[in-house]
Amino acid sequence: MRKRIALPSSILLTALSYPLALYTPNLAPAWVSSVVVWFALVPLLLSLHRATPGESFRWGYIYGLFANGAALFWIIIAMRKYGNLSWLLSGSILFSLIAELAFYPAVTFWTMARLRNFAPAWLVGALSFTLLEWTRVYMPLEGYPWITPAYGLYGDSCLIQIVEWTGVAGLNLLIFTFSFSLADSLTRKEERRLSAIPALVAVGAMIAAGHLYGFIRLRTFDSVSTVDSSVRVSLIQANIPQDSKWQSASRSQIFEKYGRLTAAAVARDSDLIVWPEAAFPLTVASSTSAFPILRETLGEADLVLGAATWERAGDRELYRNSAFIVGPDARVKLRYDKRHLVPFGEYVPFSDILPTQKFVPAVAGNFVKGGVPILATVPRRPDARYGILICYEVLFPDLAVDLVRGGANFLVNITNDAWFDETSGPYQHVEFGRFRAIETRRPIVRAANTGVTAWFDARGNIHDTTSLFTEGLVTTDIHPRREMTFYVRHPQFIPHVAAMILLIAGLGFFRRRS
Repeated sequence: MRKRIALPSSILLTALSYPLALYTPNLAPAWVSSVVVWFALVPLLLSLHRATPGESFRWGYIYGLFANGAALFWIIIAMRKYGNLSWLLSGSILFSLIAELAFYPAVTFWTMARLRNFAPAWLVGALSFTLLEWTRVYMPLEGYPWITPAYGLYGDSCLIQIVEWTGVAGLNLLIFTFSFSLADSLTRKEERRLSAIPALVAVGAMIAAGHLYGFIRLRTFDSVSTVDSSVRVSLIQANIPQDSKWQSASRSQIFEKYGRLTAAAVARDSDLIVWPEAAFPLTVASSTSAFPILRETLGEADLVLGAATWERAGDRELYRNSAFIVGPDARVKLRYDKRHLVPFGEYVPFSDILPTQKFVPAVAGNFVKGGVPILATVPRRPDARYGILICYEVLFPDLAVDLVRGGANFLVNITNDAWFDETSGPYQHVEFGRFRAIETRRPIVRAANTGVTAWFDARGNIHDTTSLFTEGLVTTDIHPRREMTFYVRHPQFIPHVAAMILLIAGLGFFRRRS
């Protein structure tokens, strides 16, 4: 297949593998994403099957640039509209990110070309891609795993049940093995050589077995391992415009809106009320021990409240993105500071060693990271404990695993997706909760300022989704759980196995060379 046809085909299929929107509803329905993600790489693989390592790297890099750019274009809008950065600077930030992410496919295609005569290309490609996608949880910029093929399967409710065993890395391995073995089979058939058809048949059987497992799991899934009682949670979507939430003239209106929605939640006999990330329209001291403005408004419920906090450290003022757990008496029980910050949104990378912040200010503010995670207990349900994930912390499986290992029976995700405007961003962001719910078999409740507010049960099913940029109140009874999945106990199992097999293939290469 010619590269000028193969390259745009793979880019288009990759873009359709994830939610896609620009001032529209999601243009890539779930079933479309769940189908095309299996074939997105195939056109490019067919065109590169005889390419040199240098050619493979070059075309893989070009693919990575445009595929990531198509999925992450909304970053420009966030930086320009709400960060007040120029179009040039906003575009430069996006380009810097996708330029780094493009190395992942480029390195994989280069590795395949180098090891082509020493190990099956489909095996090397699938393992390399799986491992490199796994490293995106940790780098660049402390991890940015927003776009990874497994998330394209968000509409395949049966197959994704296996992540309670394999995590996202296991789904990626299935997708890459299918794509690479299919392409290898087609090219070798043309050349009348031994094909990868046995591998393709084997992975096809594994995909079918995964669907069967998921079907049975969903049919037999029940409340076993839940705590003794359910928890009634109310999620508030106040729909505060991003460009007015910090203006003093809007403050009384914001408090009135949150007060009205909170009163409605109390009237529904809620055990826990959740406000979104940075909902409180003032920066408060980290040492704040009470929120008097909330007194006599919470009934018997606790409140999870997002707020920006500050404290003085020597001659510096430190700011954090925090969540407070406030009791019915309006006194603070706990405070959690966000551990995983958004690059260029909440901090400027390398600003401690380079003067980058003079040219690129952080859009939301220059924050510092928090420390250890915290768990809170629902006051009227002492056997129900929960952990908090702020904004895009829900992308990182390790953070959810830490909370569950620490004893969390359900998870709370608070976010402010107003930054994304009406683009792909909010639709992509909400789906990460589905995978964390299945990996940990914990319900996840999600309160978003402008949407999408929703909650996931332990099967990964999404419920009560709100529309973007509307006011809303979602109240539900969730069932916290105690069980520990294989993935929670062994989160690095698949990457370690993949690394071992790839190492063996690499040793074969060096033995042949010597």
